[in-house]
Amino acid sequence: MKALMSYTSSFLEWLGRYVGLLVFGLLFVTALLIRTTMMTGYFEWAEISSVPWYVYVSGGVVLLLTLLWPKILKELTTKQIFIFFSVCFVSFGLLLIFLTSFAGRDDAGTVFKGAVQFNAGDFSLIKPGAYFFRYPHQLGLLSFERLVLYLIPLPVISVFYVLNLGMVIGMNYATWKITDELFTRL
Repeated sequence: MKALMSYTSSFLEWLGRYVGLLVFGLLFVTALLIRTTMMTGYFEWAEISSVPWYVYVSGGVVLLLTLLWPKILKELTTKQIFIFFSVCFVSFGLLLIFLTSFAGRDDAGTVFKGAVQFNAGDFSLIKPGAYFFRYPHQLGLLSFERLVLYLIPLPVISVFYVLNLGMVIGMNYATWKITDELFTRL
């Protein structure tokens, strides 16, 4: 019985390893050759196309930087690395925020619209048959957005994008400080 269990365990380990390697290898090769773009509008659809040339160039640059990382990282402190990547993250984040449309869609858009309406005294979205009547679990997010809109009275959804960016930087900072505290004592 013990031999059967050992054989079964070894076989399942082999099966999981190599079938997983095959599946993820196919997904990796597919991702190198094909991309899918989600088109948004009144209706959503997916467009499948080949990967443009600049993706391969970008991948080569990232690979080259990865190979050079040990040499670069030896010369920099963790604070310099954190500041560098935070500046990159904030720059790219602000570009994404301000180069995209400020239209909220689906649930997020309706919750934002509801927060603006509720702060203006219009509670029509909570009446029977309306959005918040059907989806009362969104009232917590609505309350948070109402509070933010009360403190920052700009009824533009990009305010929440910028706040989200700031919160992510704060989480990255906390992770960096905790990691620094834990591993500098070794």
